[in-house]
Amino acid sequence: MDEHEEGVELHLSPEQRLHQQLAPRLVVQANANRLHVELITEHTGETPVKMSGALHTYLAVADTFACRLEGLLGARYLDKLAGFAEGEQQGELGVRGGIDRIYHSNAEVTLDDGERRLRIARQGSDSVVVWHPGETLPEDTPGEAARSLLCVEAANTRLDPVWLVPGAQHPLGTTLSRG
Repeated sequence: MDEHEEGVELHLSPEQRLHQQLAPRLVVQANANRLHVELITEHTGETPVKMSGALHTYLAVADTFACRLEGLLGARYLDKLAGFAEGEQQGELGVRGGIDRIYHSNAEVTLDDGERRLRIARQGSDSVVVWHPGETLPEDTPGEAARSLLCVEAANTRLDPVWLVPGAQHPLGTTLSRG
């Protein structure tokens, strides 16, 4: 966070670990212009661990189907809705229905929902997951929410898993700012 801007910083750790050799903690920094979320995973065990993960960023948007994502031109992706078929992004990405793609890219992307532009930068991640359920909503998601959310996630996936050796740590972060 810029030292000249007032804001808040939180540090959170789970009560129980999901993996006996990994100790995660979450750092959240926020002010009026920027939100930074960082998941720092420390290896506290004795043997190397291969890990993947994602920061599931559910973004509120004016209209999902009016959204455009810039910055993915030419990026290779795996389309999970098409059996992990490979593709290459042509032009800006527009959402027209269900989408679940893993893009192999570390470039910053910009989300334009017609009312605002949001810059999305990622750290410690060479994958970005773009997800929207389309008409098949999760059980805990009200129908009206489908037109006002989009996930653009910093991730380490099968395209870029992380190997952590004992004593090492890996930061996975995302920074959202006005664009």
